[in-house]
This record gives sequence, C-alpha cells and structure tokens, in this order.
Amino acid sequence: RDDFSLRPDAVHLMAMAAIPEASLLFEEDVGLPALAEGARLAGLVLVDHNRVAAKQEGLLPRVVEILDHHVDERMYPAEARVTISLVGSTCSLVAAAFRERCPGALASPTLRRLLKAGILLDSAYLDRSKGRTTDLDEEMAEVLGG
Repeated sequence: RDDFSLRPDAVHLMAMAAIPEASLLFEEDVGLPALAEGARLAGLVLVDHNRVAAKQEGLLPRVVEILDHHVDERMYPAEARVTISLVGSTCSLVAAAFRERCPGALASPTLRRLLKAGILLDSAYLDRSKGRTTDLDEEMAEVLGG
C-alpha cells in the first residue's frame, strides 16, 4: 500500500476507472502467510512474477498458476500451470486467459479498460519500434476495444 503512491500511472488509472484506493487490496492487507498456514488458501496465482519473494517462500507450495512475461526463473512447483511468454505486457496474458477460460468476465468495461491500459503502458502504446510489443499484445488490445 505504501508503494502505491510511487506508481503515478497506477494511481491515475485507478482514478480514471473510478476505483478508490481504499477499495484496493494490497499484499499486506491479505496476510497470505497466515492464510496458507491455516489451509484457507486453496491456491495462489502469480501474475507478473514467476517466483515468490524470499519473504514469502512458505507460500511456494500453494502456487497453482503463473502468468508472466519475464524470463523463466523455474522457481515454482512442477505441477503449477505455467504461462510464461515474453510479451510486452502480462495483461495480454491475463486477457487471453480470461478469453479462453471465462469470457464473460471480459464483458466488464472496467476490467477491459484496466487490462488494455496495462497493455498500452507496458508496450509503449503498442509502438513496435520500441521493441516491447508482440502480436498477442496487439491482438488483446483489439479484443479489449476502446
């Protein structure tokens, strides 16, 4: 939560989507280690990372899925469902996963707007000359619309 204000792009995006900061859920709000110890955490999906932080290594057995666009560090359970692709934005992978597994979720204009904003920011607004845009980024930006 303390670092949120250090991301003016994220602060602006949440404001544009009319999502108040007070309604956001941050890592320290959840108490993941306590949930994992109490067996109340059925599974953990890592998004935009493919390894847990050192302070969270106890959560490693709970990792069931990874969606990431960074180099694969192979520091996750072998049985985890892994989608690691060097696309411009992990939001492209998330959008593709929603389209495949839960297409109804993409009916939400807010979700579409947030995912597309992530794609645009991470891929330098789909500018191929910057070397950060892939076909999937362009495809998902198109799917997510205006």
